[in-house]
This record gives sequence, C-alpha cells and structure tokens, in this order.
Amino acid sequence: MDTRDDLTVLFDEICRSMKKNSIVVDKLKKISYGIQFKVNIKGNPEIMRIYQNGKGIIKYDYSQIKRRESLGMIKKIIEDGYEPCSVIEKRRGNVQSNFDKFAGASEKSGYTDSSGEIRIAGFGQYQQRYKKGSAGYDLGYPVIGTDESGKGDYFGPLVTAGVLVDEVSALQLKYLGVRDSKEMNDSDIMFIAGKIREVCKGRYAVAEIMPERYNELYVQFRAKNENLNDLLAWCHAEVIEEILSGNICKMALVDKFADDRVILEKLRERGKEVEIIQMNRAEQNIAVAAASILARSVFVEGMERLSREYDVRLPKGASPAVIAAGKKYVNKYGKKELNKVAKIHFKTTGQII
Repeated sequence: MDTRDDLTVLFDEICRSMKKNSIVVDKLKKISYGIQFKVNIKGNPEIMRIYQNGKGIIKYDYSQIKRRESLGMIKKIIEDGYEPCSVIEKRRGNVQSNFDKFAGASEKSGYTDSSGEIRIAGFGQYQQRYKKGSAGYDLGYPVIGTDESGKGDYFGPLVTAGVLVDEVSALQLKYLGVRDSKEMNDSDIMFIAGKIREVCKGRYAVAEIMPERYNELYVQFRAKNENLNDLLAWCHAEVIEEILSGNICKMALVDKFADDRVILEKLRERGKEVEIIQMNRAEQNIAVAAASILARSVFVEGMERLSREYDVRLPKGASPAVIAAGKKYVNKYGKKELNKVAKIHFKTTGQII
C-alpha cells in the first residue's frame, strides 16, 4: 500500500480535531513525502507539515509555525490524539507492525497483501479497517466518479454528474464532509456542491435532462429496443467524455446500475481508453460521492425551478403526495402538459390520469 494512504487517514483525523477546536484547515498542498496545509487560529495563519518516510515513520514539522501560542495549541491538539510511529515494517514478505504498544490495540496492525484486508492502525485510539479492493479505498488516483439523481423520481430532471479527483482534491473533499448524498439533507447538499465546484474546477461535468427532453429520449431508446438502463449508460458516458475532453485520466468508477457492457457500448473514442469499473455502493468512493452530491444539487434546483414555473409544488419520489400533485397539475394545465414536468413512462402516470 502507498504510504500516503496512512497520511490521508492521519490528516483526516487532524482535520476533525482541529475543527472541534474551531481551527480552520485549508490550502492543502502535496509535497515530497508528505502534506502541507494551513491552519488558521483566531485569524492567524500558520503552516503545518506532516511527513512519512520510506520506513513508514511519520513526523510532524512545526518549523513554519511563527507564534508560540499557536505552536502550543497545535501540538496539544495533535499530540494528545496522535503519536507518530512506524506504520509498517516488512520482513521477508510478511507485514508486521509497531502498534501493539497503543491502548486498545489487541492485535497487530499494518496491512497484509495476502489476506486481502487492509488494516490502517490508528494514531492514539483510532483504528480503521478497509477491505482491499473495496470502493473508495483501493482504486488510486486520479479517478473519475459518476452518479445520477432523479431516475426514481416521477417529477423533475434526470441528472448525471462526473467528478475527476486526485490525491490532493480527495483530501480536500473529505475535509469538506463529502459523502453519499443520500445521507445528507438538501441544504447541506447545496452548500457542499458549491465547494466541490471550487475544489474540482475544470474537472467535473453535469448532464441535466429536463422531463420534456427525457420523455423524447426515452421514446427514441425504446424504438431501438433499449431501456432506461441504456439511457442512463449514455448519460454516464457523456459526462465521462466531457471530463476527458480537458483532462487526462485512465480510470472511472460508476455506481453499478446494469451489466458492464451497457455503459461500455455507449462510450466514444476518449472513453474507450479509460478503464471503467462498476461497483455496488460506489458512493463509498470520494469521487462518486462528490458526483452524487453534484447530481443531487442540480436535481433539487431543477425541481424548484419547475415548481416555481408552474406554481405547483412538485414532491420528490413516487409517493401518494406525488400523485396528488400530479392531479393538481393536470387539472390546471391538462394531460398533454404533464410531459413537461414528469417522466411519463412511470406507472404513476396511470394513477394520475
């Protein structure tokens, strides 16, 4: 495992501890054998660095901190919770660890290639385990993550988003609290989506298909004996192609929704040069999580826009409230206009008209 993975875990924990103490961490920068970042204490910016050498030894560099008060506070926060040590030692192909001395560490930590389990031993009492090959922890960088929003919602657009993430932006996104959009409310989604656009400027793409166009495309795909999964695959392929038009990346992770061949068939020239990986629960990957937030934010905006335009509150999902809203809309505008706000092929249409 690349030793920078251990730095990522450590940096995440440092960020959480700093945040609890009202200290802002930003301006992340990758440096040789480590990470440099800025901490802001009561308006006073300071530079902090953490390194990890080839033997796995982690060291803190406080040399750039100018104020004595800041130094004392930072050291207390970091060293009360985290103690640098040798992360891994390799002996004749076996992996051993120096974490036995930590309280609560009942077994050796480190990581093991042969068993398929990655064990990242914590600093202080923190310990976390990941399955090797699981989405989010073993794909490497850079990677494009894609996800969609609105495919199960009767009203509103179908939105697909893709985000290209590298090692530095991955750390920044984790610090921002990027995670699966299904775990977040709309307010948080809208806020963090704006931050994702800042961090990943020029490295994301969003395809929004409003209901009227969606219904046209659905008919076209059905005429070719294709279904909704084929339409989704086309959307994912489009955002991947758009990102690749201005960036270089050899790997894309897609939240699995169909057989692998479906999306592969929709890729064009650039996309065919990329390794496409489809996984269930791919939102565990930071790139896919970021894409899910972007897609959801645009979906929410689309729903609000339609609700304002037609002066009818359009609920999400496909619930009894959706049917009631659909009937209200039809009474106001007529059956023929339903295709402007809804996905007509849903069974819900029969319950409305």
